[in-house]
Amino acid sequence: MKIKSIFMAVIALFTAFVYADDVKTVNALAFWGFLDDSKITQIIENKCNVKFSHDAYYTNSEFLNIFNKAKKDYDVMIFSNLIYGSVKDQLPQFNSRLWKASDNYYPYFKNYYLTHGYAHNVAFFTHAMVGFLYNPAVINIKQEQSVFEIFKNAKDNDVILVDDSGEIGNMLTAAYKDKYKINTQTKLTYKNLKSLTQNTHVYITSNFNKIYDSPKFAFAYIWSGDALLYIKKSHKPYKFIMPLDATSVCTDLVVQMKNTPQAKCVAQVLASPLLLKYFESETYYFSPYFKKDIKDKSYDEIYSQAKSNLPHYYMIPPVYDFENYYNLQWDSIKLNYIENNGEPN
Repeated sequence: MKIKSIFMAVIALFTAFVYADDVKTVNALAFWGFLDDSKITQIIENKCNVKFSHDAYYTNSEFLNIFNKAKKDYDVMIFSNLIYGSVKDQLPQFNSRLWKASDNYYPYFKNYYLTHGYAHNVAFFTHAMVGFLYNPAVINIKQEQSVFEIFKNAKDNDVILVDDSGEIGNMLTAAYKDKYKINTQTKLTYKNLKSLTQNTHVYITSNFNKIYDSPKFAFAYIWSGDALLYIKKSHKPYKFIMPLDATSVCTDLVVQMKNTPQAKCVAQVLASPLLLKYFESETYYFSPYFKKDIKDKSYDEIYSQAKSNLPHYYMIPPVYDFENYYNLQWDSIKLNYIENNGEPN
């Protein structure tokens, strides 16, 4: 019996080694914080029988740099739809079924996906409404106001812009399109942005900092999920609004980069209602399935506001020369605002 037990233990150990060797590692690249939750790793590894690993980037510019240097190192990528136009021609082409996720999208997002020529190895990941977290003691923002009018009404008070050249470049383009009735991209330069921000004291940062505590804080232009989480955490009497002609829908994509069973499975799980339902509950972003699964009064208000006004919002399209239009002068723009208003702290 002892010999038999030893024999069985050896077989079990050998099987474990074989199994360990057989488990493939899937490498992903995503915006920081998106895939950090261990629950997400657990869902993926359980569904796909893989070891899941991911790297993070912090800005669209950093993503482009990694993509251009190391795209072959990744099985799956998550990146902004804004960037899609600049990398589309460099994505691998193969017969993928990832696009079938769109069958169950909310009608608005399904229609957009099916009419904008996405490759079959591309699916929507999440949608965030980029709007205004504002201080009612300083400014009142209404749904019918334009971006130019909102900055004008902020006067010489403090405003915060998220440190993302893509989001701010898109805001600039949308604002100029609305005011001047033009359909071209507006180049992100200090002159153009200063014309929009007018007399406000502008701070460009992605951190929640002391400026939010200032009695002169008017508003921050940030993502809906981040705004809601900040209000809940800080208990400040701030509000978040998505004006009809001043709100953008920021979309992230999940892309299958390699034609392997493991990459296929992970990409499909990342695009699935199961994983995105969990992601929504942690971030308050919206999935393309756009179901109200979160039981939270504050979230309900933003969800209802978004659902009622989706056709009015600006769905951020791919930019085909992101570096030239939205990123080339970003560091210089930030330095100009720092010289005028100081460092955010």
